[in-house]
Amino acid sequence: MEEKNEVKIRVPIKQRTKGRPKCLKSACEIATSQAISLAGKKPRNCGFCKEPGHTQRICGLYIQSIKNKERSSSSSTGQASSSSAEVDSIVSAVDPIVL
Repeated sequence: MEEKNEVKIRVPIKQRTKGRPKCLKSACEIATSQAISLAGKKPRNCGFCKEPGHTQRICGLYIQSIKNKERSSSSSTGQASSSSAEVDSIVSAVDPIVL
């Protein structure tokens, strides 16, 4: 007597998943996306001084202009505003060399 130890593996049943199906990219779309990634990103320009390499948030000229505005407004009123403390905390957190 021979026993058959064969196991039949059936093809799994495909089930539809929820949501909109993903689109298939054409060869043209794939080539374009790879060309963009190989070219790299442009360096960011500052919105204040328009120079590359930093953003407005860490621009030394922008921070100085904010400080000058705060000093002029606090000197005219005679009291330091609460926002001057916020500006000082931002400036100290950004870069001590800029000061």
